Amino acid sequence: MRMKDGTTVSRVLGGMNMLPELLDAAPDACLFILEDGVIQFASRAFGKMFGIEPSAIVGRVLKDVEQEWSGKFADILSYHETVTHPFEDREADFMRDVEIAFPERAFLEMKSSPVRKEGRHLGRLWVIRDITNEREITQLKIRYGGQRNADELKSKFMTVVSHQLRTPMNVMRWNLDVLLSGDAGDIPKEATELLRDAYKSLIVSLSIIDDMLLAVDIEQQAFRLEKVSVDVSAIIGKVVRDFSRSVSLRKQSLAFDPPKNLTPLFVDPARMEKVFVRLLDNAVKYTPDGGRIAIEIHPTKDSLEIEFHDSGIGMTDADRARLFERFYRSKRAIEMNPNASGLGLFIAKFIVAAHEGQLRYRPADGGGSVFTVLLPRRASP
Repeated sequence: MRMKDGTTVSRVLGGMNMLPELLDAAPDACLFILEDGVIQFASRAFGKMFGIEPSAIVGRVLKDVEQEWSGKFADILSYHETVTHPFEDREADFMRDVEIAFPERAFLEMKSSPVRKEGRHLGRLWVIRDITNEREITQLKIRYGGQRNADELKSKFMTVVSHQLRTPMNVMRWNLDVLLSGDAGDIPKEATELLRDAYKSLIVSLSIIDDMLLAVDIEQQAFRLEKVSVDVSAIIGKVVRDFSRSVSLRKQSLAFDPPKNLTPLFVDPARMEKVFVRLLDNAVKYTPDGGRIAIEIHPTKDSLEIEFHDSGIGMTDADRARLFERFYRSKRAIEMNPNASGLGLFIAKFIVAAHEGQLRYRPADGGGSVFTVLLPRRASP
């Protein structure tokens, strides 16, 4: 095809060291439109990006293909800003990112520049690059970067609020201790019961605050262990004694008969006590009155297996998939005990993992749950 003065596009492009064969092989799409609006060249990549066969538009005037080509864009304005307006401009370079909807959703970077030869305007060349993957990566960075910032703010908020609540609540606890102990004088029986209820609620609230602060430490990698050689069964025995009243009030049975002469393990006693408290607390809360709870210790060559059995509500498959997620609580657990943080198992699993151990769950035979703590047996920290 010849231009108005008889110059062929091969001579135009060839004289610019931009042979059609090279442009056709490029991964980016190329389009060249002569000054009179005739589409002189469209590369294979152009056809692939827009779903338009190059041979179907080459030789045609831009206005004649406008309806078909503009229909590929997500909006008509983008077409005019990247095609129509640049074509009418003989001086400026244009560049803009656009979204196309057909043949499939994609994001393109469209650049166009006027082509001149010996000072004469010959037409305009478009170079179009698919930036869909780059855009998605950028969006992911923004999304997760923003999520990290949000998490940091949330962690700071939790820390500040928890500390601000903890101090006055501890004062309330000390005052209630004094009142319930009788050191402040005799209190009517009815008032004593009310104070005991308030004390129980306060202890639950303080426990939730402790969970929140510990979760923040975990998130901010401020979590530390202080390992010493200790008899793990002694830690569990203390926890069992602490829960004896709760178990008795609910007429549950709690069996714990540890093996004799257990080899001490190097663990953080305070941290492991938190794990055992959470597991036994869950067993008591989610086992009906009159139910059975048992703690078993099974020494092996390489580890110590500690199993918490209960005849409680158990877990659905959906619950098991999210069991150790932060703040997750099953519908049945919420119905039975609405006042909980949803952090207990998340924290317990992290503490056990910090000891290079594992916390596992399996359904108990006949209903209920079995949580197993596996701790490595080592002669030194």
